[in-house]
Amino acid sequence: MITFTKADTVPLYFYIYSKKLILSVSKSSGTVTVTTLEPHGVSSSNTVDVAMFEPHSSFDVKGVAVASTATTRTLTYSLGSDTISAVGLRGTLTVPVVLTSNTVYFTVKINRDDTDASAVLAKSWTSHTDATNGITSVELSTTESNIAVGRYYYELKRKDSNNKIYTCQTGELEVVQDILIIGSYRDWE
Repeated sequence: MITFTKADTVPLYFYIYSKKLILSVSKSSGTVTVTTLEPHGVSSSNTVDVAMFEPHSSFDVKGVAVASTATTRTLTYSLGSDTISAVGLRGTLTVPVVLTSNTVYFTVKINRDDTDASAVLAKSWTSHTDATNGITSVELSTTESNIAVGRYYYELKRKDSNNKIYTCQTGELEVVQDILIIGSYRDWE
């Protein structure tokens, strides 16, 4: 849940990613090779998370730097002297969405099924914090965050360079009242 104070400057940060099914994992001389079911879209400048299905979750890694991408379905990373000896395990690979030439849309609605046109807050941007690694941020001004105190639903979408729109995140958002606005601090003396 996102929570912010009504009529306050609000910085928001988002990591936009996709999950790919892992078909197999193998290790040789400290290098792990991951093969995915579909093209992973990763480059050697990315970091990824690897989550194996139970009972192999002890092989999970977070934020590992990709060393190479031999094909569109394989990638390697260094695990050093760890003792992974898994072959043929399955799991998911979390990869960043490259945001270069993407527009990101943030909408806040009273009801989950409200149209975008009836949103109480709508903002879009094309400049990203780290486009290669799927990191984007935006700051809501005091005017933009000046919506009624209460609970809402938010949606984060992106439009790629081919004008295809993807829903990246949805969730709840709460706007709270600043306690110092309710009464004067002099009333407390």
